Formats: sequence, C-alpha cells, structure tokens
Amino acid sequence: MIGVDVKGREVFRLFLIRDPQTGAKRQPFMHSSVPAPSADSPAGGRFDLRSPSGSCYLSSARLGAWVEVFRGARMVDRRDARSRRMMQSRVPRRLVLADATSRSAIADGVTLDLHAGSNRIDTQRFAATIDADPAFRGIQAWARHDPSKSAHTIALFDDEGEHLPYGWRWNVTTTDPLDDLELLTELAACGLGVAGVPHDLPVVKPAPEDA
Repeated sequence: MIGVDVKGREVFRLFLIRDPQTGAKRQPFMHSSVPAPSADSPAGGRFDLRSPSGSCYLSSARLGAWVEVFRGARMVDRRDARSRRMMQSRVPRRLVLADATSRSAIADGVTLDLHAGSNRIDTQRFAATIDADPAFRGIQAWARHDPSKSAHTIALFDDEGEHLPYGWRWNVTTTDPLDDLELLTELAACGLGVAGVPHDLPVVKPAPEDA
C-alpha cells in the first residue's frame, strides 16, 4: 500500500453541537471505536478500530461531509441541520495515510467494496491492518455517498474519544451549515436541500383525485 501525505489538506466534518443523550457540548473531532470484540458483529463505522483506539472521519469537501452524515436524504430537516456545525481545518503537519484510492491498491486486494460496501467486518479488518503498520496514521478512501469521486473520506487513527487528533494544534473554524453559502450552492446543484421535515421521512406524490 502506498502512502499519501495530506499535510495542508483542507478537511471538513459535520458534527452535532450537543450529545443527544446527555446534552453535553460536543467537540469538533470525535474518534469512534468498535465497543466490543466480536468475530461476526457488523457494528461501528467503516474503518473503526477496537477500543481503546478510535477513528476520526473527515472529508476533503463540504459536500462530502454533508452526504456522509445524511446519506441518501434529498431533503434534511432544518432543525436537524441547525443542531450541527460544519468544522473546517487544515492538516497542520506531515500526515501519511494509506491511499486506498490509488490504482496500486489493487495489488493489496482493494476493491470498491472497501469504499462503498456494507461488510463492516472486512473494512474494519482492513483498518486494523493499516493501523498496525507504523508507516501510516490512517486511511484515505472515496466517500461512499459521492458517486462523482470528488470527495475523499479521511479516517485518522488515534485514541478513542473527543480530542484533537495526535494532540496537535489544529486551526479550527465552525459554522452553521445553513449560513454556509458554498455548501448550500453545492447541495442545490446536486438536487439536495433543507426543509422543515425530518430527513428520514419519505416524500411521496399525492394520489391523483378521481375524475
């Protein structure tokens, strides 16, 4: 597997302002983990590591951060969008990731299933293999919900929990996504948007009236 240095790369993450259960204020960076070892459990994120390690998922684009949270939803509830913030930063130091988007990754058995498949056992096993390699500190992959392949998903490996990756100093800005004109323009161009309905409520056409 070849590596890619993402120092200086602009990165984004859409995160909840407050924890839904406790109401505690959330931090921009969250490293998630698979809670308990299991040979057949599909739980957790695509490249999650076993506790006490964790994976922080970033995107190389605003749109990528949005669609990876809301997935296939065309319209998102305005209240849901307002409950989140778009984090924007740049990778401050040399950071080499395993480049799963490189053509040479074919030799390592990488297929599009790694980026878009639903088999979490295989993707988490791949993440564990990369984490065990001292040459890499994470993975660069394609964003599952961006068929144009214009956005990368970046998974950073570190200790689980809310904290700045690697203890580095990250210059972070956060904005209300509904005040982000660039994001809203990109959403509109894709036929996506925000409305006053829950994002998981199906939108159907009314039945025609009887003549």
